[in-house]
Amino acid sequence: MPKVSIKTISETEEFEDLILKIIEAKNSIEGWKKHLDVLEQRLIQSYSDIDDSTSDFEGIENLESDAFKVKFNHKLTRNVDKEKADEVLRLHGWKPEDLFSVKYGYSATLYRSLNDEGRNAVLDSMTTKRAKTSVEITAKEN
Repeated sequence: MPKVSIKTISETEEFEDLILKIIEAKNSIEGWKKHLDVLEQRLIQSYSDIDDSTSDFEGIENLESDAFKVKFNHKLTRNVDKEKADEVLRLHGWKPEDLFSVKYGYSATLYRSLNDEGRNAVLDSMTTKRAKTSVEITAKEN
């Protein structure tokens, strides 16, 4: 279960300098990501034969100049209305689980609402490993 540890640092100059550098780097990355997105969209709109806003094309489109090869990988996002899919597939004698894969997510709130037997069953079905530690920085109000 989540834990919180609060420490106070007495020598803060180096700590705060590091925090300021992290904030500056994150802001720079965000700015460059937005700039990159704009440039990529200009490239797609100017040189692709596929209009991403209206096309249902999914696949690869290649473009070459004297110096570069560019591969446009056009993808579609698919969402399934579970109830509708279940109804239609079962009507035709198919099992939804034969066509759709289910991805299980973990809900700490629901886990806490289980009794001991339920919690143990969930723990037996899960594997855990350490994820990357994230850092969130906020300025303190004086």
